[in-house]
Amino acid sequence: MTEIFTISIGNNKLDNEYTFYSDGTVMHEYDLENGARHVDEIHVRDIDTPERLELRKACEREYKQKIQDLFNLY
Repeated sequence: MTEIFTISIGNNKLDNEYTFYSDGTVMHEYDLENGARHVDEIHVRDIDTPERLELRKACEREYKQKIQDLFNLY
């Protein structure tokens, strides 16, 4: 499992980051309203369509094809 890239879609108050790995695993790290940090290990196939669109939009140009390939694969 090799880390490919991380995308942040948080706002000024709360972080919301997705780190993608070569095997389709995704570490989703985000802040809760109470200030706590939460981490979930998910898979690319668990990311719903609206979230995929938001991630693609926020993705750095150099990773746009890689994220599209991952979404197409899963």
